[in-house]
Amino acid sequence: MAPSAQPLEGSENTERLLERVRELEAEVQEWRRRAEVAEARAEEHHRALDAFQIANKTERMALRMLTGQSSRTTPEPAAPAPEPEPAPESLAPRHQPEPRRGFFSRIFSV
Repeated sequence: MAPSAQPLEGSENTERLLERVRELEAEVQEWRRRAEVAEARAEEHHRALDAFQIANKTERMALRMLTGQSSRTTPEPAAPAPEPEPAPESLAPRHQPEPRRGFFSRIFSV
């Protein structure tokens, strides 16, 4: 080989290596971008899950309030059970149902 061929061959090698380095740097940038997107999605999913858990707890609390249940007391109906209609031949006087009690009075009357 001629001595002038080696520098030309070396510069071609250097150019190929530089091109490969650029390709790898571009690939690294793409993977970093993908990682950032995945991290953002994971954070968004985490926030959504937290919101669903809070909504679930709130809904359970509201249902307990509506039904008059408490974690410390036994459940009781929110309204008195409806009385059966009297038979037409029986005209016995109907007694008045108990007045509805409020949420706090049900909770604090253990």
